[in-house]
Amino acid sequence: MATSTALRRHKVKVLFYGQSITKSGWVPATEAYLRGTFPYADFDIREEAVGGFDASRLLRTAEHDVVPFYPDLMIFHSYGSYSDI
Repeated sequence: MATSTALRRHKVKVLFYGQSITKSGWVPATEAYLRGTFPYADFDIREEAVGGFDASRLLRTAEHDVVPFYPDLMIFHSYGSYSDI
């Protein structure tokens, strides 16, 4: 992100992942912050939160949501044991 310039834009994949709290209103604000702070980065930003899934259940959906996207940055929130992830 930080090394992107007007002549050399780097693609940066960002994934918001976790439970319903991840779907709250702070995702658009965080996206706006990233785009404003790093205006030359070429962002691909996705939100793939799954409401009601704790970490152990998100482990199963991650194979389909996280692995294929292969994000450079993942912002993750979930209740439960993080050691499962």
